[in-house]
Amino acid sequence: NRGEIRRFLEVPLYRSNSLLGDRMGAYGDSPPIHYYLKEKGIFLKLHGSLNWLYCPNPICPDHYKFWVNTIDDPKRHTEIGEPCDRCGSGFVPVIIPPAMGKSFEKFPKMGFVWNQAFRKIKGAKKLILIGLSFPESDYYLRWLIRQARLEMSNQPEVIIVNPCNEDAEKTCNLLGISEIECERHQKIEDYSKYLASV
Repeated sequence: NRGEIRRFLEVPLYRSNSLLGDRMGAYGDSPPIHYYLKEKGIFLKLHGSLNWLYCPNPICPDHYKFWVNTIDDPKRHTEIGEPCDRCGSGFVPVIIPPAMGKSFEKFPKMGFVWNQAFRKIKGAKKLILIGLSFPESDYYLRWLIRQARLEMSNQPEVIIVNPCNEDAEKTCNLLGISEIECERHQKIEDYSKYLASV
């Protein structure tokens, strides 16, 4: 079945969306992640997305859900401000600022996404960090990387792609490694050329 094959191949690319939706398992439960996807790549939007909408009414039965807009299907596209069909509140985007504050209380579904990120980082054999500055305000991202690194059973290969020496040094400190223990590239073009040569 070509449709089934296409769906199977595309799922890892839309993993954030599929993780946020309601899915029923064989026995009526919602599985945390399908078994055939556990070893595949994962693309997570830890700070939300402009095309994710939710009902801001905390007593609405659908408050915990995210409605993911699909770019290629205008029939399923929901506009910001359109009324929730359960309570009438206007939909708003799911955006989590770097200083998260009470964002997990506001967006409980995001806890699942962050948990998946933590588990993937903890089990990684290679960490490629592109353009990350880890500002002090982004407390939760710094915690996520630091805590996952502490729980790793192995020393992963670390690759930093960043033109800013200060950011690269900050990343090394966060991971508890020296700069000589990681591979460093100034620009994404440099790293792309390196990958093409190996």
